[in-house]
Amino acid sequence: MQTARGNGKDSEAVARRCIELLDLSRNDLFVALGATDPVCFLRILELVPLDFQLVVVDPSDQRLLPLKGIPTLRAVQMDPLDFAMFPLQVEKILVDDDVVLGDGSDKVFARLFDRMPQGGRLLVVERVPVTTNLAEGSSPMAPNGCEIEERLQKVGFEVQREALTSARGPFDLILATKGLNP
Repeated sequence: MQTARGNGKDSEAVARRCIELLDLSRNDLFVALGATDPVCFLRILELVPLDFQLVVVDPSDQRLLPLKGIPTLRAVQMDPLDFAMFPLQVEKILVDDDVVLGDGSDKVFARLFDRMPQGGRLLVVERVPVTTNLAEGSSPMAPNGCEIEERLQKVGFEVQREALTSARGPFDLILATKGLNP
């Protein structure tokens, strides 16, 4: 388990780990599905200046409203399933756990897998409830993490998961990669 400490440096450490797992570079087409907690993708934008705008997709206009004036990103109010049906090949995707726990997420994963190029990466950032850790006293992995992992594998992704502890709380980082062998 990795541990990140500090406030500003803390969010930077989480963002840096996400950048590493996504293997994000400035010329990637990068999408964030879900704007429940924008701290991570905003910090990523500070660390990796992208050649293209970051596309942030969320069904809630309320969550997107604070992001609308940021020139390095494009806020799109759209249901994740509708976005997954949009004919755009996306290389790197950061997914908020609220998106993958909703109805239709299996279809979202399947459609994103189909659209993603070989070697493409999808990273689910799942916040682990503190009560889960205290009650179980064992793994910091969220109970939904295994379910998400299984659903990603079911559609064809190669999946790895790690726990990350920060001042903002514990997270599971679930990386899904579209392998080089179809």
